[in-house]
Amino acid sequence: MGTLTVCAAIALSAVATNTVAAQPTTDADAMTTPLPPERQVELLAQQYLADRDQGWLGPGEQGAARLPAHRVAAQPANVSSSIAQIATELADERGLRASDVKTDFVPGAEVEIHPDRASVTTTSVTNLTWNDDELGSSMLSDRYRIDFSRSRGQWHVEKVSYVDPPSTEESAQQSRPAENSEPAESPADAGGPPHQLRTVSYDRDAAAAYAQTWSIIDYSPGPTPRYNHDYHHVWFDEDEYPAYDNVNDCTNFASQMLVAGGWPKVDGYWPGNVENWTDALSWPSPYRASETWTIAYMLWRFMTESGRAEAWKSGSPAETDAIWDLQPGDVLFADWDPDKKPDGKIDHAMLISGTFTEMGFTEPVYSQHTPHRHNIPLSLGIKMATAEPPPVDPGTGMGGQGREVHFYPVHVKDSFEE
Repeated sequence: MGTLTVCAAIALSAVATNTVAAQPTTDADAMTTPLPPERQVELLAQQYLADRDQGWLGPGEQGAARLPAHRVAAQPANVSSSIAQIATELADERGLRASDVKTDFVPGAEVEIHPDRASVTTTSVTNLTWNDDELGSSMLSDRYRIDFSRSRGQWHVEKVSYVDPPSTEESAQQSRPAENSEPAESPADAGGPPHQLRTVSYDRDAAAAYAQTWSIIDYSPGPTPRYNHDYHHVWFDEDEYPAYDNVNDCTNFASQMLVAGGWPKVDGYWPGNVENWTDALSWPSPYRASETWTIAYMLWRFMTESGRAEAWKSGSPAETDAIWDLQPGDVLFADWDPDKKPDGKIDHAMLISGTFTEMGFTEPVYSQHTPHRHNIPLSLGIKMATAEPPPVDPGTGMGGQGREVHFYPVHVKDSFEE
């Protein structure tokens, strides 16, 4: 779990509105009935994250949105400065500037409250409108834990932590049946009768459109990450509520995009067989996916060993230019764990869902799950992943996750035979 530390004092008197921090309020709002303490602290956490997001507008342009009776000592300028530094570098290097920012929150925050301390774990959704019409807008969603302490009647933000999702391997293990005995025979894996080769074409436009469509946040009625429930069975039984916060869906989503582009599935019996690639193996049943479908490094192996795709030069962002040549429908894998450092084992998959051209340079944009990212310029994604978290307030550092990244770009062939 990544950590940034701030020491902004928040004066908490009667909280007087249900309106989240990013929305304007009036004096009339302050006359409504005070909210329960848990909701008060949740709104304080939302206030913090909404104020921080104002940094996307650049230095000196941060908004000062407030909830009534929430007085945060010099917080907007300080807390948003780390994001503002990323925004400034993006504007200088790529000519991109956010013309508007909107912050929302996925319902279902987890709140713990005690007399002298509290914590809120919540998922924020940041919608950015760019000055570039070709790029349009981007959306990013992250899960945070905000820890508070209380002294002399005031709440203080003590620590803000980025909540890392489980690994794709951990998620795959959780989805397996309790009894995992192997069948006596496995004809699908042993090979069947010979068949004639056929040419399979890859529809990049369809693949990219799928990645764009299923990476957004729905608003019906509140902000909710979008998932294609045709693949609900990959993680959950039919009668289970889909608690996607507890799984890493990035590779499952990448596999879905490849199917949308025309890749045929490969059935089999063995979850760990790198030659299988399907969301529903013939065994074990019912509805268990192959490891190549849900585990990042296993999908990388299937893509590159099956002959359907090519592994391009891997390395850090400074070591490989191949990442900038990726096309819509390609996949960019990343190794950045454990402890935010590469260990030679791929952890994450991102889907190239488009490109845009600014200042004479065309770069990929990506979309993903866990967490949701929609239409994010790769240059911005690299900054968010690799920049150091802000130090103690006033937060002159950049608002990143402090990761060392080793990228594995994979180019999907326009056609292949199988």
